[in-house]
Amino acid sequence: MKRWFSGIFAMVMCTAALPSAYAQDAPAEPAEVVVLRFANSEVDQAVMDRFYTELHDALEATEAMTLAPGGEVTIDDLVMMGGCSTPDEACLAGLQDFVAGDRLVYGSIQRSDDVHMFSMYLFDFKTGAFLQRIEEKTLRGDDAWVSRGIPAVVEHFVWGESAEVEIRVSGGAEVDVSLDGEVVGQGSQSLDAVAPGEAVISAKTQDGEQRIERVILRRGENPAVFFTFESAIDEASAVASRGSLLPGVGLAALGVAGVVLGVVGQSQLSGLEADAEALVNGRRALAPGEVSRAEELQSQMDQAHTMRVIGFSAGGLALAAGGYLIVRALGAEESERDALSWDVGVGADHVGASVRLDF
Repeated sequence: MKRWFSGIFAMVMCTAALPSAYAQDAPAEPAEVVVLRFANSEVDQAVMDRFYTELHDALEATEAMTLAPGGEVTIDDLVMMGGCSTPDEACLAGLQDFVAGDRLVYGSIQRSDDVHMFSMYLFDFKTGAFLQRIEEKTLRGDDAWVSRGIPAVVEHFVWGESAEVEIRVSGGAEVDVSLDGEVVGQGSQSLDAVAPGEAVISAKTQDGEQRIERVILRRGENPAVFFTFESAIDEASAVASRGSLLPGVGLAALGVAGVVLGVVGQSQLSGLEADAEALVNGRRALAPGEVSRAEELQSQMDQAHTMRVIGFSAGGLALAAGGYLIVRALGAEESERDALSWDVGVGADHVGASVRLDF
């Protein structure tokens, strides 16, 4: 009898436990959200319509929330109905009887000239706390800019800091990069977990030169912002130019040595040609004793000719390259360097060198 009663008791306990286990595995029902009418000041109706559309679509897209009716009043109207003075957590927790939902979304949009300022709040009646709030988030610009920025403002409210941005800096490594006035690092970098919406990104060099870009950041996008500092590039070029002075002087010296070698070869060749002419002296044939002397003169003339050609050719090229590097190092403009040309000519009995500047 006792054994039979124990078995019945175990079966009853197992049967009672089944609904609880099933409830743990079942997906949670989406929370019903009531979106109140936002207070606004000087805001165009087209902007308000766009805002409500984007907000409703974003809340539904979370799949954790669904829209509930009852958003015809503002938060001020609702607080007055509940007998509160300000919409703090204690006041809002007592307003559930006036709201047909689990959560409450309210806020305001203020406009002053070309600035729209958004404040948005998401309150949960179950926890009695705010799940999300953004205050005084701004969009500064014309209607097209505000229209682009409203979806990003809503994304910040619904999904939090969910945007990304690539920052590329050229022309210098020691450049401070700031996001909305706060330094986030130096040089090129990738930023994630950034608040969607309007962002001011700036880059500043150590000497105070600054570049600023204002962009709209969206969830799911990864835009790139580029900063180029030409002064830093020019400085690097100047350093490189100064570094070309020593090689330029060396090549110029080598070119002078080559030209000297060519002059020596030319001088020797002229003297040997005179000796050969005197030896031949108009004769058609040489005496047997003079043949070896003629062969020796011919060999020396060949060597002198080779010395002249190599000296003038190599020397001219070295002078041209060295002169270009020296002009570059001394800071000539790029257009002037391109207009600078060298010309070296070698003839049978002469050598010429010239430099030309076209302007």
